[in-house]
Amino acid sequence: MAERRMAIFENEFSWSFSRHSLFQECSRAYFFSYYGSWGGWQGSADEQTRELYIQKKLTSRAMWTGTLVHDAAELAVRQLRDGELCNLDELAKKALIRARREISESERGANRQSPSKFTGFREHYYDEGVSQADWDETLEEIERQIRGLSECPSYKRIEALCLNEGTPEKVVEIEELVKIDIDGVPVWVRLDALLMGRQGEFVVLDWKTGKAHVDDVIAAQLGVYGLYCVLHHGAREDRIVAMHANLRSNSQAKHTINAETMAETLRLIRDSAERMLCVLKDRDKNIAEIDEIPWRERALKVRVGISRG
Repeated sequence: MAERRMAIFENEFSWSFSRHSLFQECSRAYFFSYYGSWGGWQGSADEQTRELYIQKKLTSRAMWTGTLVHDAAELAVRQLRDGELCNLDELAKKALIRARREISESERGANRQSPSKFTGFREHYYDEGVSQADWDETLEEIERQIRGLSECPSYKRIEALCLNEGTPEKVVEIEELVKIDIDGVPVWVRLDALLMGRQGEFVVLDWKTGKAHVDDVIAAQLGVYGLYCVLHHGAREDRIVAMHANLRSNSQAKHTINAETMAETLRLIRDSAERMLCVLKDRDKNIAEIDEIPWRERALKVRVGISRG
């Protein structure tokens, strides 16, 4: 009889735009999320590691709104690619059923026992006293944004590609997590959608759901996606169109992708990865220690008795 072995997870260094953003915001929060919490899912984890893992898995109402709307948009686009017109009203109703269930899970603290299985809100975990009216407003916004897909120009373009023009193959990717290599560093990328345009250009589509987005940050993120199209799909730099569609405001904008953008993006990834590697105690083994992580001028409290800077 063949011997069954448990999978062994190794904490390998990699780069993604979300990791970069957290490191930029607070290097110690980055440490807690990617190093201090590692192994916290195991029954043998010590109390602090477990606590950090629970907190790593927490979400906020704003982040959660983005998750539910993105999940709904992904399902709708997949249905279109399969030749089926999605009923967005029904999709919104199902999202609200899920949303109420997840709020209930968090209220009873189910995530403390199974952080990766159940949703946990920062608002509940830190007892921030969010009113029922605030939760109702969040639910209304989730429903509004999902129903509002029908008015989004990018969504209507996908609908036309798949149903009116009969070219669903032009929806090249939908939420696929892909790894590319840049100077030996694994870089993880997940596009909301990648389309082929009428003239054979690659069209990167990124959904946004929040109240405020910084243009430079969006441009940097879309630059990473453009570089991915070049390296993974062999796209020409001048044949990439990057779009972000804000479902909250029902607006969208186009971002320039060219040789200069690609050079800036490569510098961003290389410089960012090097800064992350510089704070490691052991680069080869991807080992970090909290004492090696620099403080920032602006310190924020983390509710496990450890400071975040």
